[in-house]
Amino acid sequence: MKNTISQIRNNRPTPTKDALAIRRIRVERLFGRYSYDLKVDASATDATKLLILYGDNGSGKTTLLQLIFNLLSHIDKQGHKSVLAKTKFKSLIVDLGHDAQVVAKRRGKRILGTYTAYVKQRGKVTGRIEFRADRANDIMRPDWQTQDVYDRNVGRFLKGLENLRVALFFVTDDRQLLQNARRARESDDENEESEEGVALRRRLRRSARLRGKYLDRAVSQAISVAVQWAREQVLSGSKQGEADANTIYTGIVRRLANVSAVKRADKRANFGLLITALREQAARTAQFAKFGFPSALNIGELIDSLIRAKRDLPTIYKIVEPFVDTIRAKLDALQEVQDSVSGFVETLNSFFKDKKVDFDLKEGVSIKTSDGTVLPPAALSSGEKQLLLLFCNTLITKNDQAIYLIDEPEISLNIKWQRRLIQRLLISAEKRKVQFILATHSFELFAPFRKNVLQLVDKHDARTKPATSKNY
Repeated sequence: MKNTISQIRNNRPTPTKDALAIRRIRVERLFGRYSYDLKVDASATDATKLLILYGDNGSGKTTLLQLIFNLLSHIDKQGHKSVLAKTKFKSLIVDLGHDAQVVAKRRGKRILGTYTAYVKQRGKVTGRIEFRADRANDIMRPDWQTQDVYDRNVGRFLKGLENLRVALFFVTDDRQLLQNARRARESDDENEESEEGVALRRRLRRSARLRGKYLDRAVSQAISVAVQWAREQVLSGSKQGEADANTIYTGIVRRLANVSAVKRADKRANFGLLITALREQAARTAQFAKFGFPSALNIGELIDSLIRAKRDLPTIYKIVEPFVDTIRAKLDALQEVQDSVSGFVETLNSFFKDKKVDFDLKEGVSIKTSDGTVLPPAALSSGEKQLLLLFCNTLITKNDQAIYLIDEPEISLNIKWQRRLIQRLLISAEKRKVQFILATHSFELFAPFRKNVLQLVDKHDARTKPATSKNY
């Protein structure tokens, strides 16, 4: 297997280099014990696409992912900043490149509770606040501040985070998908609901049977979200690609007015180009129809009629050309979501054996055995469910800039699948500014990407060797 991301598919365009992505993570006294300065090997040219946290059990990989997500999230009233107040550390600095930095620090010897956080961009602090904590280490408003003043201070800090314009996604070790996007249903009870969810997950960890039920529910929800995302993208693309009827007919009239300008020698040549363009769009339409996407009607009869046309070729050309342009615009607007869904189906089918995954915009995701038997997602193996869950969640991360945190992506995967997982994740995001940050115990998972590994080595522990490829 090739060992650099840029070599995965050389024939595809790579994301631009100006995306914000985590370049360095510095933490002091995590759990009161560990201090890490995690920065990628200088020879790794593709760190903006992949970072891998690797360390012993208890070294803080999962906690670091949690801290990063909750520090960078700009969504209010979700308990994000209380997570930092309840976690032991002295300071946390996340460098995002291009002079962008988010920091949380505590004064003196304190490692719990109250902390100061700030956002810096291009050398300028764009938001700063002291989050004060009560005895239970929950964030509270200081007594000396009015609610209005406190809300404005919090708002300025969160606006500084929002202005980084980075979408965050976090797949937890129990396979929840957290994100810094507002949910459709929000209320003042979010913190209570979040605490209930935490309690539920703790119970699930103690029961394998309940864990299985929870995974089934998580997979079902992920499929629903992915299908809904695809429908929304198709609806948006369809509207984008549709031309106003008045504009179309205005264009036709304008073209007809210029028919005489077409030279006789160019008639057949132009007609040939028109037929070629129609055939190209017909081929694209077939690919879109495969997933139930709206596309042009059967245009084979139109092509046959154009081939047989002998008279009034300039006039026919001027009438049909805007129709071809409209089809092309509509398909162009849907191309990105079509590529995403196609890659999603192709990826899952590359892993599954004796099963086939299909996607239809109306029917959703379906799974069939080699003999055509339809399987509910609950009938899949644990590893197959994990893959389906992971790639459903990856499908919806189609933002301009995104950081995708995944805790223990190797869960329930055999060695063969572990070796291929990162490669498939990177291929799924190769056209976008998406950075994957993984926390793992699996050597098989990261072996082909050693230059992207950040080994959790306490910088104050002289007994621990620095991270090099020889340590693996």
